[in-house]
Amino acid sequence: MPIERIGDDLFDTETGEYAGPANSNLPDRALETEEELLAYMNRLSSAEADVLAEAARLQAIVANVDKMLALKNRRVEWLKARYERSASEVAQKLLPRKPDGTFRTKTYTCPWGQVAFRDVKPKVVVANPILAVEWAKVNAPEAVKVVESVLVSKLPETAIERWVERNMADNLGFTIEPARQSVKVTTVSDSE
Repeated sequence: MPIERIGDDLFDTETGEYAGPANSNLPDRALETEEELLAYMNRLSSAEADVLAEAARLQAIVANVDKMLALKNRRVEWLKARYERSASEVAQKLLPRKPDGTFRTKTYTCPWGQVAFRDVKPKVVVANPILAVEWAKVNAPEAVKVVESVLVSKLPETAIERWVERNMADNLGFTIEPARQSVKVTTVSDSE
């Protein structure tokens, strides 16, 4: 695996994956002492602070671009509100027609875009779900969807203890994850 140094970091030239820092005060083995642990935590804290700083910089850039796009979008919305209706009327008059007067095509095309005319079928939208479900239960029961689920937090603790003792949770559709110890390394990014 050929490694190449780019700045202060090493990268695998075949895969492009990060291969570690070029200059490290960390051992090439597992940590063994408090001094090594402190060096690791310091390095991790600095790396995460760099991530946070870059994320904040990029968020500021995105916020500025969003403002620029919002201004451009307001221009688009103003143009549409002002001219879209009359543009569609003019475009419809310009569409070629068959001898019987029906449209030969339903799309007006120019170098800057198209004005397309399409027939849209009526569509049912549920405005009041409670009334709609009550009506559908009587008139179209196959259109009613019922979803049931188990709230694990509401299961009685005694039942769970019995399942574990008797090893029967699988037979009831549950699995029991064994107790374990959780480890979380906290540095700059987690202390917000």
